[in-house]
Amino acid sequence: MRPGCLTLACDCSAVRALGAPLSPAVPQLAIVTRHDGLSDWRYGRDPATARVVEVTASHLGLVWNATAYRAIAYHLAAARPAERVAAEGQRSGR
Repeated sequence: MRPGCLTLACDCSAVRALGAPLSPAVPQLAIVTRHDGLSDWRYGRDPATARVVEVTASHLGLVWNATAYRAIAYHLAAARPAERVAAEGQRSGR
């Protein structure tokens, strides 16, 4: 493994992609909880985020939160086909 791998210092395409802005064609969803304990819930209220869903859970409790999963399912189902195509093209570099 190269030095810096698995850190933001890595220069691979996957890490560079993490720093790139998302296409406006990709609908964003933020699931936030005021009871997180690790992350400040207000960071999820980015103006670029199309939808913000607040749930009652701890940071680790989010993985068991049915409301969070329903929000994800609704968000994915509501995405229009054109947005999916744009997202796939961005991932593949087209």
